[in-house]
Amino acid sequence: MRRLAVGLLLLSEPLAAADDFIVRTTPEWRVHEFAVLRLARAVHRELVETLGLPSPMSHGPVEIELGLGEPPPDGAGHAVVRGPSGVFGLVRLGDPRVLDRDETAFALAAALVRAAIHNRARGPEAVTEPPVWFIRGVARQADPSLRGADFEAAYARWSGGRLPGAAELWQARRSPAAQHLDVASQLAAWCASRPDRQQRWQAWCEHLAQGGAWTPGALASIWFDDDDLARLDAAWDAWLVVRTRRVFDPGTTPAGVRRRFQSQLLLYPWECVIYIPAVALGGTPLVWCIENPDSPGVRQAAAAKSRHLLLQGAGRDPAFREMAAGYADVMRRLAAGASRRELRSRWRQAEAQRLALEAERTAPPRNE
Repeated sequence: MRRLAVGLLLLSEPLAAADDFIVRTTPEWRVHEFAVLRLARAVHRELVETLGLPSPMSHGPVEIELGLGEPPPDGAGHAVVRGPSGVFGLVRLGDPRVLDRDETAFALAAALVRAAIHNRARGPEAVTEPPVWFIRGVARQADPSLRGADFEAAYARWSGGRLPGAAELWQARRSPAAQHLDVASQLAAWCASRPDRQQRWQAWCEHLAQGGAWTPGALASIWFDDDDLARLDAAWDAWLVVRTRRVFDPGTTPAGVRRRFQSQLLLYPWECVIYIPAVALGGTPLVWCIENPDSPGVRQAAAAKSRHLLLQGAGRDPAFREMAAGYADVMRRLAAGASRRELRSRWRQAEAQRLALEAERTAPPRNE
């Protein structure tokens, strides 16, 4: 559970307009108002700027009741309220000393997103509410500190064959995303990555506001311009693969990145300028290239591989970056015509760096 810290929450974030949120509280809890406002405005900013949701999402400021009345079961609750000028969000928070940050962020996101839908509806009875798991995914995407870990967890499930196709992922009640919020956050991120995302979010709100069904086909039409679920599944798979190249937390190297680097120490047929019979579809170890530098096409493939390996270290921690550069240097020297003896020596140095990093990261912590 992540607590809210008074005065320490997102202090680098600028305050938004003074009337986007209204906090109602007691004199006892007034000292916590600033931290709650910081979080509320940060969530709002991320929803609009990072995910692309339309703004304003509410007809009037979101009202936050802090420590008033009976506390919600999870410490944070939300509702949408119809006022004279339209629908606005209401967030109810319990004792601010023990508030859970994730539940508070979810309540804020839910109030904002639901208000955006209800403001487009003919009446409250017509609205199709989005699944709770999807709003939780949206709220997690609005938290920069969760994006990298959520992607790595979801990618590990997908690459390990533990996720169904996109059609099942978008089911309202039976989606695995309801149990795995890291998957829910990636579905929200996929929506946010689509071209013309703000117009798509608006179309999504309109669809649900008029009672449109939450079905994989309907959602595919909104987000993908095509209700063919096989093509949607292929696009989702391709997006996940491309997303492995993104650096979510500069200067860090998640375990998933280190595991995936192993696959870069192979040469694949599509990396070769000309056909090389010895290169297997599943990849051939780069050591083979070192031992066969004069085979047709090997030096050209090594030049491209060198650039690719160097990119693997971009944005990562210094030790990982140095290790990736070591392997890239071997391929660069191979492309330039270095001798087998020199290449073998350089390869052993790169391997030693990699094994030392692995040993360092798997070693049990020392008792001070």
